[in-house]
Amino acid sequence: MKLIKTLIADHQRLLVLARELERILSELTDSLKPAALDGIQRQLQQLIELLSSHDERERTELFPLLRDRLPKADYWQIGMTESQDEMLLNEIRHLHELVSNPPLSVSADQLRKNVTPFIRWLREHVRIEEEDLFPKLQGRSEGLMSDLPGPTPLRKVSLRSRLKALFKRSTGI
Repeated sequence: MKLIKTLIADHQRLLVLARELERILSELTDSLKPAALDGIQRQLQQLIELLSSHDERERTELFPLLRDRLPKADYWQIGMTESQDEMLLNEIRHLHELVSNPPLSVSADQLRKNVTPFIRWLREHVRIEEEDLFPKLQGRSEGLMSDLPGPTPLRKVSLRSRLKALFKRSTGI
C-alpha cells in the first residue's frame, strides 16, 4: 500500500535527521557558537517540516483507514498515536524556539538534555506505528504489508509493556 510505504519512508528520514542532530550535539563543546546553532536550527526546522507533513498524512489518510478497518476495541491505539504526534510536534517546535532565541546561559549540555527525550520518544513512536499499527492493517487486507521495507525488526514485546516502560523512563515513576 502506497500510504504505508510513504509513512515508513518518512520514518526513515525522521530517524536520519534525528541521528544527524545527535551527531551535531555530540560534537558541541560547552559554548554554543553561532555556526553550531545554525546547524541545529536547520536540523530542527527539517524535523518540524517532515513531522508536520507526516502528521497531516496520518490524520487525513491513515487514521480514517484504521478506523474503517480496525475493531472499535483498537481505537485507543489510534488516539494514542494522534496524541504522540501532537506531543512530538509541540516538543520539536519548543526546541526550535529555544535555539532560535537562546537565553545567554543555555549550554550545549542543557540542549542535549532537552533533545535526548524528544529523540527517544520519536524512535518509540516509529516503533509503535511500524510494529503495532501498520501490521494491524495487514491482518485486515490480504498482502497489504508483504512488500514493505522496515527500519526495525518486529519484536515480541507487547505494546502495553513497551508503553509502561517508556512512561517509567520518562517520568521516573
